[in-house]
Amino acid sequence: MKKEELKNKTGNNILIPLGLLVNLFSLLFLSSPFIFIWGPFTLAWKLGLTGFIGTFITYGLYKLFKLIIDEEVDKQLSNSNKDFDIEK
Repeated sequence: MKKEELKNKTGNNILIPLGLLVNLFSLLFLSSPFIFIWGPFTLAWKLGLTGFIGTFITYGLYKLFKLIIDEEVDKQLSNSNKDFDIEK
């Protein structure tokens, strides 16, 4: 198994849900003008702000976890002096 495949498999459990949350908050932010058309301004403002802040927080967490996983996989592979062929 290659290093990139190992990084992807290791991070799938946390990175996929975080990626979905980033998309959900982005959708919430982008849909707030349409909510403003049919609903009150205060609801649209609150949903837009929640989506905006949520997008940045979850994207930051996504990048942080990806960085931690990449560094840990690199560290573990550099600590092992042997080249293992990891199979399923």
